[in-house]
Amino acid sequence: GRLDPNCFADGQITLRPDAAKESMEKVICDEMQVSAEIGAMGVVEMVDENMANAAREHAIERGKSLNGRTIIAFGGSAPLHVARLAEKLGVKKIIVPAGASVGSAIGFLYAPIAFEITRSFYQRLSNIDMRAVFRLFDRIEKDARKIVKGAARRQNLNVQRSAYMRFVGQRHEIKVVLPSDLNDQSAIEVIRESFYEAYRSQYSRIMPNVDIESVGWSVSVTALNEISDKHKNTPKTKTIKSNETMRVWDFATGMAIDSFIFHRDHLTPGTKISGPAIISEPQTTTVIPVNFKAIIDGNGSIVMEAK
Repeated sequence: GRLDPNCFADGQITLRPDAAKESMEKVICDEMQVSAEIGAMGVVEMVDENMANAAREHAIERGKSLNGRTIIAFGGSAPLHVARLAEKLGVKKIIVPAGASVGSAIGFLYAPIAFEITRSFYQRLSNIDMRAVFRLFDRIEKDARKIVKGAARRQNLNVQRSAYMRFVGQRHEIKVVLPSDLNDQSAIEVIRESFYEAYRSQYSRIMPNVDIESVGWSVSVTALNEISDKHKNTPKTKTIKSNETMRVWDFATGMAIDSFIFHRDHLTPGTKISGPAIISEPQTTTVIPVNFKAIIDGNGSIVMEAK
């Protein structure tokens, strides 16, 4: 296993590895004539491969490469799986932020107040009524500002205008962010080039001889967040060792190996850890395989990198 039975949920929930092993043998392993360890490895590998495939598909759909990317792990289970996921995707760097298990909730609390309004208004670029478009933008911006100001009275507001566009004959549109300084004189060409850029970014090519149409126009108003986003420098580093170990299956070596156990609340910024290791905390567990190393940065995040 990869969970420390003594630390799960801060010891408030009792785990029974023996019962888990018995269930694995009964449901999967007896029929396949493999050990419980091999069966569990297969289940985890299937889960990780499904996530890796989802990431690959998402990247392909958006016309992006995963090379040089960093994975940020949040959610109760993500730190358990993220290193293996990174191996499958060829990603070399991982960040497990403090409070990763409730990362969505933290993000919601830190997110700026914002409101977006979209209105349907079909227009072909070859025969577009820009005056009507500008009137629509002004009207919905006024409505959106009123809503955001009610919750963020003293904050400056940022306004972003967008259009939902496609080539004539297509069934699906893409969101195209428009420049803030859009004006009557250059609007049509600017909208065309903005669409081409967004379309090329997603599909790698355009159809310059096909007319363009917009089915919706959007205004997003956001209160500028006053929270500092400055990264704290990692202090002087130090390597620590642990006297606690547990047997953990390592996919890189294909065998169970002794992994050192560290408790996250004991790790200070600058602490360096070399895999194989387990970083345990009440809400989640971070697995550092043998081919990864980690350091606690100035923000308290676990930063893992392939060796």
